[in-house]
Amino acid sequence: MEKTEKRFGIIAIIVLALGVIFKFQHWPGASILFILSVFFFNLIYLPVNLILGIRKATSFPGKAYVLIKFLTLFINVTAFCFKMMHWPGGGFLLKLGVPSIALLIISYFILRKSGKGIIPFNLNDLILTALAFLIFIFINRVMVSPDIVNGYSYLNSQYEKLNSGIHAANNVIYRSVYQENNLRDIQIVKSIKKLEIESNKLYDLIDSLKNEFTFFYSGYSYERIKKQSYIISDKKTDNQIGRRFFIEAGNGKNLKDSLNNYVEIINFIISKHNIQSTLIGFGLDTKNIENEFGYEVSWESYMFKHIPVAAVYANLSRLENLVLITESNTLNALINQFDLSEESLLLQEFAKKESERAIDEKQEEITRIKQAEKLRELELAKSKSELNQRTTLLVFALVGVAFVLVLLIISTRAFVIKQKANKKLAKQKNEILEINEDLKQANEEISSQRDEIEAQRDMVMKQKEEIVYINEELTDSIHYAKYIQNAILPQDEYIKKLFPESFILFKPKNIVSGDFYWLTELEGRTIIAAADCTGHGVPGAFMSMLGVSFLNDIINKEYITHPGVILRRLRKEVINALQQKGEYGEQRDGMDIALCSIDFENLSLQFSGANNPLYIIRSNEHEPVNNAKVLEGSKVNLYEIKGDKMPVAFHERMEKYEMYEINLYKGDCLYMFSDGFADQFGGEHGKKFKYRPFKDLLLKNHDSSMSEQYQILDKSLKVWQGNYDQVDDILVIGVRV
Repeated sequence: MEKTEKRFGIIAIIVLALGVIFKFQHWPGASILFILSVFFFNLIYLPVNLILGIRKATSFPGKAYVLIKFLTLFINVTAFCFKMMHWPGGGFLLKLGVPSIALLIISYFILRKSGKGIIPFNLNDLILTALAFLIFIFINRVMVSPDIVNGYSYLNSQYEKLNSGIHAANNVIYRSVYQENNLRDIQIVKSIKKLEIESNKLYDLIDSLKNEFTFFYSGYSYERIKKQSYIISDKKTDNQIGRRFFIEAGNGKNLKDSLNNYVEIINFIISKHNIQSTLIGFGLDTKNIENEFGYEVSWESYMFKHIPVAAVYANLSRLENLVLITESNTLNALINQFDLSEESLLLQEFAKKESERAIDEKQEEITRIKQAEKLRELELAKSKSELNQRTTLLVFALVGVAFVLVLLIISTRAFVIKQKANKKLAKQKNEILEINEDLKQANEEISSQRDEIEAQRDMVMKQKEEIVYINEELTDSIHYAKYIQNAILPQDEYIKKLFPESFILFKPKNIVSGDFYWLTELEGRTIIAAADCTGHGVPGAFMSMLGVSFLNDIINKEYITHPGVILRRLRKEVINALQQKGEYGEQRDGMDIALCSIDFENLSLQFSGANNPLYIIRSNEHEPVNNAKVLEGSKVNLYEIKGDKMPVAFHERMEKYEMYEINLYKGDCLYMFSDGFADQFGGEHGKKFKYRPFKDLLLKNHDSSMSEQYQILDKSLKVWQGNYDQVDDILVIGVRV
């Protein structure tokens, strides 16, 4: 019976959810399906749930709790239905839902604490209670007053009636104008045509902005909004919509430019034909405006920035009316310049009357619209007040939800703990009985196990000897690999030949190293690199050998000396060699590298880096290094030129490596390095050495010779490291120009 009731409840919840979905999507038959789903939930499922709950309750408080739960769900679902269908009484039912939810929470807490009523855990109860709170929150947050929606639709319909009268009057005026053919009249006709063309452009722009603005805030066309006004949600009262569409998207500036062009044409016609025509009303003057707070703001900000949807439509239509009236006044003034026949004068008089009548009608429409705007503003103020009240209720509802969830979690956890404890006691009892039996057998097995242990001991000793032998073989192989790696690295004589004043501090962590250095001389430039490959030991050594090989091919065989191009080619070779495709879970092996191309004859340096920087220590008397982070000293400065945040491997960012060109001076000290020195643990507290002390150490000893600097760095590292193990390969290269 209980399983049947649970399934029945799940069906009721699904049916109600489908009804809500159909209603919100405005699909055919949505209202009927929604009403039927609420009827099924309230009048069929909830009574069944109430009867079964009362039968299962073992005390009067428990039965009272079941009844309160029934009333809470019934009232909230009914209030939701009335609100969705816009029936009277929805607000009253909503007010009843708040105390019913609070009473449900209080009764549950009292029953659980007193222990007088047994309330078993029921998944349906949890779902239904959560549903009641969600319905309550939905009603308060999402539902929109139909009066506000109708107000938007009314404003749209009123403003569209303002575009009829002026054009009829203009057509009559044109007929009289075209009867004349002297030069002066032709110029006036051209001015009239030009004014009409520019006016039509402005009308089209305002209409397109209305359509685009409607689609921007609702996702629907302007025609559909006018026919189905209820698809507007409470978001459309947001005062930031005009700012996003007209200010951030630049549409306000486009409208302002078009208005400026229109006003320029009006002013041109006024000055050319010596007529009088003034801009009617506020809006066509697009200069900066002083707002009510005394601050000067731009025209588009004043017109559209902090206003709701209704006011945006009102301002656009007001601009359209101002253009129509200004155009009509200008045309009438132009017509007065003609020396017309009696028939033309009659036509002109008729056109003038028609124009004045259309203008009067438009002024009346504007007055009515302004009154409607004031009503809409009052309604919007009322809706904002209601929204604040709903927000307060929402906060209390969320607190109630959290409180109920905590109670459910605590009660469920206590029940589960009690069940686990009972099972654990039963299990321990059985285990004690089994232990007694096991102890009897253990005495018999000990003797046999002793013999096995002795045999296993002999086996372990033999395996130890084999492991020692294998370890010696591996160590010998790695030492041989070290000789190979040292052979491919630049030799001391070659280094001293290219860089007489230099040192290289190179300390592999595990015999062979993942750090490597490389240098060569090509076409009058000396190229030097300091690289840190992924990993250390044997894996890192394999990567370093690949790096050395690729650099030899790229630079010595292809004669490339541009550091940025070298790093791009090196990245391509590494990706191809490791078959990296950027797939999820793929190893991201690669290397970080600092690479310099130096012209000692012209004292210039080119640098590119992949994650690794270049340090330059230079006297304060020389010009500073551009685009560098500076650590100032007493007589010299340390300049840090950072590399790009991209490794030489497949990475989310695969852009070009930036190349820095730097002028050198005699006495400049260049330093390239891996992260091993700064990341070494040591000192009194076992922390990393870090980069700032490393910079200070270089600044302090830059006057020493390069060999002395090597001894100082080596000694400082040993003192810092103490008894801590070396954590990574260490490489530091220093060169004095």
